[in-house]
Amino acid sequence: MPTPFWSKVSFWLTQLGVQTVMIFDQLVRQVAELRSSVLGEVVWLPGPQVPAGLYLARSADGQQVARLLRTGTE
Repeated sequence: MPTPFWSKVSFWLTQLGVQTVMIFDQLVRQVAELRSSVLGEVVWLPGPQVPAGLYLARSADGQQVARLLRTGTE
């Protein structure tokens, strides 16, 4: 089940240290590349140019994947 969100979404990586997380749309186009905090927190703040829909967040090492559902835009 995807995690619904509207203006921002936060999630935690299981490994500590700065890591890269990539966000992909339904057509597997990369729409964002994020860096986690040292404690593993990642926050995605998509702007209004990012439409509602299903997205996939994946850690660069492929160990963690999350499905995200953007429910609207501003």
